[in-house]
Amino acid sequence: MGLLSTSYRFVVLVVLASAPMVGLSPATASGGSLLIDVPGDAHGFVHVSNTPVFSDLNLAPGLTTSGTVSVRDSSSFAADLTLRATDLRDLENGCLRPETNDGDVTCDPNGGELSKWLVLTVRTAAGAQLWQGTLASLGSSGAALGSIDPGETETLAMSLEFPRSAGNDTMSDSTAFELRFSAKSENGGTAVSAPASTVGSNGVTASPGHGGVLPASGNPITARMLGIDLLLLALGSSLVFAAKRSGTDRRRDA
Repeated sequence: MGLLSTSYRFVVLVVLASAPMVGLSPATASGGSLLIDVPGDAHGFVHVSNTPVFSDLNLAPGLTTSGTVSVRDSSSFAADLTLRATDLRDLENGCLRPETNDGDVTCDPNGGELSKWLVLTVRTAAGAQLWQGTLASLGSSGAALGSIDPGETETLAMSLEFPRSAGNDTMSDSTAFELRFSAKSENGGTAVSAPASTVGSNGVTASPGHGGVLPASGNPITARMLGIDLLLLALGSSLVFAAKRSGTDRRRDA
């Protein structure tokens, strides 16, 4: 008999932030269901949970946000657990000068690069890594997370990283996707449900680095602040160089 496939709605905006809350509409499945619990929501194992898995809404290159999700197989059958990113959309939101200077030529609305940089890691509660990869790869192939026995509860530790090595081509980009957990019972049955929220109403927002934090509401100004930050660093180097040249000239004149 089929188990319930439960999915969560992620809207990850590393420069812009907007993540609507989406209610979960559970599908019925004879023989039991796969129940989802977000620790800390005070509701236990339920079909509907609007508590975000990722509560850290400021994400700069080099930072990681994390959370936990527990799944319980309440059916009479063992099941294989699978994770997949669906409805994956990369948005460009325009190209800023640092992006084009870094070689970004995909400036059409759907030409974003963010999902190729964001890294999702899934581990067991004991720390064993079940899967790690980019959202882009998770969207194309999915990930097998192992099996779950009848009556078993499995807690999954999930982290989303924006690597420090990310280039300027990600400025102003945003990524929206659904992260879908599905269970297929040993007799081949499956069921599908609607998505729910995992990051809350403000999404995940990038901060400009160097210790700065931007408002969780986001806005294109986020990307502009990143560009200005780089410009100020360049100007600072120029000013130091000019001061050294001026000092040398003064000593030479003396």
